[in-house]
Amino acid sequence: MDLLAAALVAALALLVEHWFPWELLIRRPLPPLAAYTLGVLALALPLTGLFLIRGEAGAALALWTVIGSGGAAVLCAHALDRFLLGLNRKDELIEQLKLKDGDEER
Repeated sequence: MDLLAAALVAALALLVEHWFPWELLIRRPLPPLAAYTLGVLALALPLTGLFLIRGEAGAALALWTVIGSGGAAVLCAHALDRFLLGLNRKDELIEQLKLKDGDEER
């Protein structure tokens, strides 16, 4: 029964998160990393509660260790994407300036 309750809490949390008017609250769409975090929390918190109720603290620790490493990987991937996008934009700007300088010399 406690497994069913945890599953129901997770499902309801995800439904609320899905239809919550985020744009009215924060005046813009919910950023992807925030959406990922809220979704993971909606799943992990009820499961953590279930583990703790059942006396399975080791399972809760394992869950949060996996979540933490996965979250760190996603943050690193997004940081790398931003860095590479910045390099690409810089290279495009340099190329545009070179082209513009070439036009002015003619």
